[in-house]
Amino acid sequence: MKELRPVGNMATLELHTDLCAGCDFCIVVCPQGDLAREGPEMRATRQDNCLACGGCARNCPVASASAKPGVGCAAYILSGWGKVGTP
Repeated sequence: MKELRPVGNMATLELHTDLCAGCDFCIVVCPQGDLAREGPEMRATRQDNCLACGGCARNCPVASASAKPGVGCAAYILSGWGKVGTP
């Protein structure tokens, strides 16, 4: 499979650092490696690189991360899987 690249200006990732419990689940599940901890706060290292998969939001026990799955590159790639002639 080719490298997954997001469509520009489609990132829906929002981090609510005041709610973060420090579990780092979002860092572990991010397929792009776009999340990092700086001291007590979580931050997006490359927010425009977000695939909008929603993994961070689904795995956050305190809802400190949110993303709208279904937009961006991830939705495009997933919608094409299983179709004849799709790269």
